[in-house]
Amino acid sequence: KRTRTEKSKMFASLKNLNAEKWGWILFDAGSWGYISVTIGTLVPLVFKQDTPEGQQQYVTEIWANTVAAGTLLAGLLCPVIGAGVDLLGKRKWAVVVSSIATIIFLTLFAFLNSANWIVLLVLAVSAMMFYGIMQSTYNSLLIHVSEEDEDELTFMSAVQCTLGNLGAMLVMTMLGLDSIK
Repeated sequence: KRTRTEKSKMFASLKNLNAEKWGWILFDAGSWGYISVTIGTLVPLVFKQDTPEGQQQYVTEIWANTVAAGTLLAGLLCPVIGAGVDLLGKRKWAVVVSSIATIIFLTLFAFLNSANWIVLLVLAVSAMMFYGIMQSTYNSLLIHVSEEDEDELTFMSAVQCTLGNLGAMLVMTMLGLDSIK
């Protein structure tokens, strides 16, 4: 159980976060909440629903390979993109572009006809790839907004996780996804 002094220090830490730190926390929390609702919940449901009849028995394997492909592509591209944006000093620009690309691919995924099932796969892989690129580039900004104190890095990440998960939970509840089995 936390002592009164520990609780006071925790709330004092929130007051000491400047606008740049809150900007990092809130962007990351919003991104986490958005991805939790879309790629983590809605996209797999739509994907399962739109899987052709002959492929229904393989839907879990196909979805796992889709996630793996997007993650692998991001992992292969991140070092190259990271070196490029560092060389040009455009990390924030890379975050914005990859965020917009993620949103565009997920929006296209949502509005395409299920007859274009292979295209849905390509869009899902692309969205996951751009999200992975955005997340790795964005997370590299944390050391630039903090004092590089390990406790502060941990605290900022903990606040971000708390807000992101709370936001995702609230959105899923508002969408009625709390009762999906």
